[in-house]
Amino acid sequence: MACDMRKPEFYRYFLGFRPCLDLCRQLAAIGAQAGQLVSLELLHLTLCVIAEPDERDHFLLPRVRSALAGYPLSSFPVHLGKVECGPKGAMLNALGRQREVQDFYRALISLLARRDITPLHRKSGLRAHVTLGHRSCLFRQFKAPIEWFP
Repeated sequence: MACDMRKPEFYRYFLGFRPCLDLCRQLAAIGAQAGQLVSLELLHLTLCVIAEPDERDHFLLPRVRSALAGYPLSSFPVHLGKVECGPKGAMLNALGRQREVQDFYRALISLLARRDITPLHRKSGLRAHVTLGHRSCLFRQFKAPIEWFP
């Protein structure tokens, strides 16, 4: 049995939002315009990756729950709307400054830090987007405005 050493086996734990079925269908239609085969069950907006261990971490979820306990997090608008593509696929990016999602992200990171949980791969903060697919594509970016309240 051959093993591809360029793709290490690990578990990725992340916090994010999954859209409702109606929004998934809208996103799939936008993805189709971008030449992507969109898997509805995989659509999400990642807030942050919090761990990538070699083995399952059965203690991480209780730590996250403990960090967030007693601190209600409220919904906010995410303004999506600019479809971009490239050799790694297509994504629907946020439009504008996204103050609300950035405030939510900073509050979330602060709460997680109480349990020594820090985000990986987010040195410059959150760039809100939904990945539509991973097929290489080249086209002129287009707008597809959606306001989403996760």
